[in-house]
Formats: sequence, C-alpha cells, structure tokens
Amino acid sequence: MYFVYVLKSIKPRRYPFYIGVTSNLLLRLNQHNSLLNRGYTKKHRWELVYVEGYMIMLAAYDREKKLKQHGNVWYAAMKRVK
Repeated sequence: MYFVYVLKSIKPRRYPFYIGVTSNLLLRLNQHNSLLNRGYTKKHRWELVYVEGYMIMLAAYDREKKLKQHGNVWYAAMKRVK
C-alpha cells in the first residue's frame, strides 16, 4: 500500500507544509524528523496532519502531484485537516 501524506511544520515557517508519497509511513516520518536528514525538511520538526492510502503506486503519485499543484484540490484536502 502507498500513502500520500501531508506534514506540517511544528515551528512557523514560510512553507509550513510538506507533501510526499511512501510505502512505509512511520519510517518516512522518522526520517523527516531525524537529525541526519539532509533534505528539504531538515532543521524542522514535523507532525503528520493528513494521509490517504492507495493500492496502486501511480495513483498515489498522481494524487501527490495534484496536491502539490494546489488549487481546489489542495484547499479541499486542507478542509479535511481542519
């Protein structure tokens, strides 16, 4: 199973959300919050605020792409978060 997830930065920042896809959600969240992380999410603590599950990898990546393009898809997902 593949998961599309949205993380929110615990500390205020310019871009407070991160959207990604993974097959192991707990491991990926730990990687984002690890001190060894060298990517976009380094130096910040993240909390999981939204998850969708997909059986097909391509469907998960398509959903991630739509969320990253924001617009109506993003705002509909953020209504569910609140």
